[in-house]
Amino acid sequence: MALVTRELSLQRGDRLLVEGLGIGVEAGEIWTVLGPNGSGKSTLLLTLAGVLRPAAGEVILDERRIDRWSSGQRGERIAWQGALPSAEFGFTVRERLELVPQQARNPADALRRLDLATLADRRLFELSAGERQRVELAALWLRDAPLWLLDEPTAHLDLRHQVVFLDLLREEARAGRSLIVVLHDLTQAHAIADQALILGDDVFHRSGPAAELLRPNELRDVFGTRLHVAQGPEESALLPAYHPPR
Repeated sequence: MALVTRELSLQRGDRLLVEGLGIGVEAGEIWTVLGPNGSGKSTLLLTLAGVLRPAAGEVILDERRIDRWSSGQRGERIAWQGALPSAEFGFTVRERLELVPQQARNPADALRRLDLATLADRRLFELSAGERQRVELAALWLRDAPLWLLDEPTAHLDLRHQVVFLDLLREEARAGRSLIVVLHDLTQAHAIADQALILGDDVFHRSGPAAELLRPNELRDVFGTRLHVAQGPEESALLPAYHPPR
């Protein structure tokens, strides 16, 4: 098992976000973390990465508490993607990827895999937010960390590159990597997740197989809106019900 939480509680300021969380993430699993704004999703990822300390409980990574690993050891085991970093230093895309520590793959392959080859010599501050997001995802892909923590990785991406990246996540999971992904798009979560963790108000949380939890009735109260499943010929989508009930 790659990662376990035991009676984990998270707090921001005086507000308790999560209480008594216990999950186990296996190698090759994709977990999606869902919930409204302010429910603790990003705080959870930072705690799982060992950046923040929990209010109570513990995070176990490879049978050792996360705070017992040095920052370098955590870096070997965990790859993190969060908010876009500053682009003020004027690096090109190629230079940004060449600076990634602990590379296990070729930067040229990362350029191709994330559709960045034509942007390789552009400076980061010249790129759109979506293009910069792809650069950071390419930097993540260069690492061989067995656990990926991703905070809204498809934010800023256009539709085609969302699909490309979701396919990449499935590919990495099939290779044995563990992925914990914060998403706001329920259809994307429905498409890729093996397991789901739902966070809500008043320290509410629920976890289990995604096929059981990502259903309209399970999510309606958490998000405060009605949902419905749109069934296509090959796949289904979990969407807000924009029309008021009759």
